[in-house]
Amino acid sequence: MTRRRLLTTLLVVAAAAAPAGAQVPAAHADAAVRAVQFVDKDEGWAVGDDGVVWHSIDGGANWERQKTGSRASLRAVHFTTPYSGWAVGRHDAPNGVSVGVMFKTADGGLTWEEIGVNVLPALHAVRFFDEKNGFVCGDGSDAFPTGMFSTADGGKTWRPVGGSRAPGWRAADFDARGAGVVAGVWSRLGTVRGGTYADADLDPLGGRAVAAVKAGTYKWFAAGDGGLVLTSDDGKRWGAVNLGVPPETAGACDFRAVAAAGTHVWVAGRPGTVVFHSADNGKTWDVQKTNLSVPVLGLHFLDSNTGWAVGEFGTIARTTDGGKTWAASRAGGQRAAILLLNADGRRAPLELTPQLGIADGYLCAAVGVMSADPATAHPLRAADPARFAQAVRQAGGAASETAWAFPLPAHAAGLAPRDLLATWDRAHDGKANEQLLRQTVLAIRMWQPEVVVTDTATPDAGPAEVLVLHAAREAFRQAADPACFPEQITALGLQPWGPKKLYALAGNDPAAVVKYDLTEFVAERVNAVSQRSLKLVAHRVAGAEAHAKLTDGLTLARGGVARRGELGYRFDAATSEVQRKAVQTRRHLEGLAFADNLDLAGADKALAALGTELPKLPDDVAARTAHAVGTRFAQTGKWAEAREVFALLAEKYPGHPLAVDGYRWLLRYHAGTEPRRRVEIQQKVAFGRVSFDPAQARRVVPAGGTLQDKTAVIEDEYRLHDPSMIVKWHQACIDLEPKLAAFGPLYSRDPAAWLTQLAARRHVGKHTEADAFLREYFRGAPAAATQQPGIDHWRDCLAAELWLSDRSQVLTPPKPVAPSAFTETRPLLDGKLDDPCWQAAKALPLAVTAAAGGKADDAAAFAEGYKTEAKFSHDSQFLYVAVTCAHPAGKAVPAVAKRDRDADLTGHDRVDLMIDLDRDYQTYYRFQVDHRGCLAEDCWGDRSWNPKYFVAFTPTDAGWTCEFAIPLVELTGERATRAWAVNVSRVVPGVGVQTWSGPADADPRPEGMGLLQFQSGR
Repeated sequence: MTRRRLLTTLLVVAAAAAPAGAQVPAAHADAAVRAVQFVDKDEGWAVGDDGVVWHSIDGGANWERQKTGSRASLRAVHFTTPYSGWAVGRHDAPNGVSVGVMFKTADGGLTWEEIGVNVLPALHAVRFFDEKNGFVCGDGSDAFPTGMFSTADGGKTWRPVGGSRAPGWRAADFDARGAGVVAGVWSRLGTVRGGTYADADLDPLGGRAVAAVKAGTYKWFAAGDGGLVLTSDDGKRWGAVNLGVPPETAGACDFRAVAAAGTHVWVAGRPGTVVFHSADNGKTWDVQKTNLSVPVLGLHFLDSNTGWAVGEFGTIARTTDGGKTWAASRAGGQRAAILLLNADGRRAPLELTPQLGIADGYLCAAVGVMSADPATAHPLRAADPARFAQAVRQAGGAASETAWAFPLPAHAAGLAPRDLLATWDRAHDGKANEQLLRQTVLAIRMWQPEVVVTDTATPDAGPAEVLVLHAAREAFRQAADPACFPEQITALGLQPWGPKKLYALAGNDPAAVVKYDLTEFVAERVNAVSQRSLKLVAHRVAGAEAHAKLTDGLTLARGGVARRGELGYRFDAATSEVQRKAVQTRRHLEGLAFADNLDLAGADKALAALGTELPKLPDDVAARTAHAVGTRFAQTGKWAEAREVFALLAEKYPGHPLAVDGYRWLLRYHAGTEPRRRVEIQQKVAFGRVSFDPAQARRVVPAGGTLQDKTAVIEDEYRLHDPSMIVKWHQACIDLEPKLAAFGPLYSRDPAAWLTQLAARRHVGKHTEADAFLREYFRGAPAAATQQPGIDHWRDCLAAELWLSDRSQVLTPPKPVAPSAFTETRPLLDGKLDDPCWQAAKALPLAVTAAAGGKADDAAAFAEGYKTEAKFSHDSQFLYVAVTCAHPAGKAVPAVAKRDRDADLTGHDRVDLMIDLDRDYQTYYRFQVDHRGCLAEDCWGDRSWNPKYFVAFTPTDAGWTCEFAIPLVELTGERATRAWAVNVSRVVPGVGVQTWSGPADADPRPEGMGLLQFQSGR
């Protein structure tokens, strides 16, 4: 259910559309303003969400919107003259790709021209030194690891800056000598000099984002989460600044902007009620009250007196006395009517916002309390806050934020609420519960909502949802009390605030009074669920128990402090009817694909209906429908059906942004050995029974399965396709290459795409072409061949291919390499590992990649107490894998009496084995076993794959051991020769993650796999 809801949220929340293929008109008035610049005391520009560009010619007293024709989130603006300027930002596509957006003007903003499409990843900063030379930075991507680029031709072409893989940059500035500093998420801060990036020297920041950086006259300044303010003389070595306020006050501030003029420095952010100011280059600080109620996102000072602040709800304010007083010159609201307060922003009930925010006009803010863990999460997760912000806006909401202080590490998934809180305690000096309440109270006082909607109050609620629900209930009561966290009121200028009602999501609870019919037509909105129920948890309004809507009892006027005016948007009857039918058709088609039993109810009917109904839909709706249906088929193992749908999407709607997702899936499908093998296996013919007992290797014994003692196996023979069919299968991947390239370098330079093409060329016998293809990649990225391993893991995958094909080009292995020795005798699967094959096998120790607490001592204790080793061996018919897992005394759990397929291993000490036969690092087999002996397996994420394999499991007081025997015929129709990509990792809930080859996480990180080389037998 969760995956289904997330899919539709990403596809549809991103476009609560209007007429066919169009979006609902943006509420430009309350779109967040994220950056501001004035070229003199009179003329300036401010940019923000929904493509807004505001222009002033009277010092910011009045503002006029300049049209860009875009719904992108513009994050930075820079003018070199009153006429020449740039605005850059991001568009977060439903396919998970964040695309950079770049606009240029040569007439002071009267017209804006978009430069390039799908050229660069998402952008957050821009700086031009003259008309030709400039610099931009933003999210790192697999194609462009550093996320930084320079131009020498006015932006016609961009050259990547060399360096390590960056999760994302949020700000950049340059001093008078051209030396630059970039600041980013996950505690990143570094220098850019001579086209190369280098990490700065600074103390650990605990995962906090550095959101702003500024070159002052005498010093550098940077600011970020948790009251973070840093200063540096040279941009290389940084030290923290003492703001002169108690830790609880500074900790409540997440700074988003910094400005400097002469010896004066200002920092501001969340909450926007205050600006911290220093008149002596950061030695001492005073607090300036702003009278702004929403977070400040950008600052710009022309001199020591004249400055501007911009922020949420379209707020722009100015000061003429150095920040002592501020006056708002424009705003689209002052507070939120509805606050969605959820543990995970990705699961926020955004399906409510079209009705609440678009139809009824109430300003809706959304807060995600949890965040991705910088120590373990994929770098793409660093963009979660930006993606969440765009989803909220395009669903009809007004503002959003994602907290940083409560990351969810991979090893914390599935923990009980108390254990999860204990994990957070390590980062909060044992006061996680207090800090969670503090932040929840702060959110309520800052957004000042009438109604709060929080997480589900059902028995199956997740642990984080339970904690947030309890915090929201207590914060609802205490936020109105001045004695609760008084520093938020006395020092930060917030006001006590008591919302009128608190609701919790209620699933299908029939007792819930508030119910929203999500099938109601609201501007082409299709939701993953047909109804949303909410239960009243607490209230301050008489008769609230009988309210049928969240907004019952509210008296907020249109165009007031918390409600939009009329958008001036009307459907004519004919258009409305066309859209209504399109919505109904889309719901019907997705309903077929999302049926619980696809074999009986969905796949064939959905395919047949798609062929007849898609041509009747507007192109945008049709493309989104095809993508949703194809993704559903792919997730549930209906790969043949998924292939048909994605091919239809790519062929019929080649210009749609989602078409690229169809092409990418088809590339992986036709490149991988693993998907092909599943199609190759037509029927099984048992031909013999062979024991794993080496002393009785030729004795016929009863067939076995996944037993915990001596195991026997039926060895199967598979009927394979004609070799010419195999060539045709993989040639389809090669044929798709130019079509993907047509979408631009953001996709065509993606190493994952190159790896699929490389594997496909090898499969069809074009080995010389494959070698040339590989060298072409490194010619396009000259520094990549000599780069140190571990800096860019996708580069390491390609470099490993070069190392395997030509050792003169890459002298040392870019990835860990493990041998698999050939064994003459099969091991006895008993978990003792005293067989000859294990005695001769090389032990592969797993290293700590993440530990609860994040400190060196925590990692050392984890490595010592939970020592883990893996070994590989093979013969002509089986791959053998042994893993020994130690644990401290008292951690043993009883083994299960019976093993079932695809057990839920979440929250259990478990081992994860990944196998990629053709090293495309896209499709792979995955086997899992936990400390109970429970098993799970999947092929490319599809858990309906049920291979025959054998596992012996032995628990002891000191740990547990597992032995795998995997028939090669279950994996491939070819001999195990040369090298596979593999990894072995271990997740210990609440303790940490270990892996043989990194990176690794609770979710698969295929780019982290190392190499397994097969030693030949006689």
